[in-house]
Amino acid sequence: HRCAAADTVGERTGLGGALAERRYVARIDAAANLVQLGGREDLERRTFASRDASWVAGGPPDGERFEAAVQIRHRADPVPAVLRRGTDARSWQIELERPAWAPAPGQAAVCYRGAEVLGGGVIAA
Repeated sequence: HRCAAADTVGERTGLGGALAERRYVARIDAAANLVQLGGREDLERRTFASRDASWVAGGPPDGERFEAAVQIRHRADPVPAVLRRGTDARSWQIELERPAWAPAPGQAAVCYRGAEVLGGGVIAA
């Protein structure tokens, strides 16, 4: 492959080589310049962590735990989720009601209640 820095979790094109089944970038270890490939089902996640959260109202809506819809891609539908405070005030554990495809470190995770944006954070590695 080109190098780990040039790949993105969920990417399929430009991987090089002919494979019997479609494979996607499932995990990246940039320090070791390693890219792990997986099938589409290997990239589905119900839980992930976020960091650097910021909230429109200045703080999370309900303290240590709350429910919201979480959107991880521009055109993806928000998915109902439970958010729990992580190890510090700006980190959160997100548990989705149904799996989302390829939540990638560095992408935004935006929280909604109906059409209201509550805030969000960055998907952690």
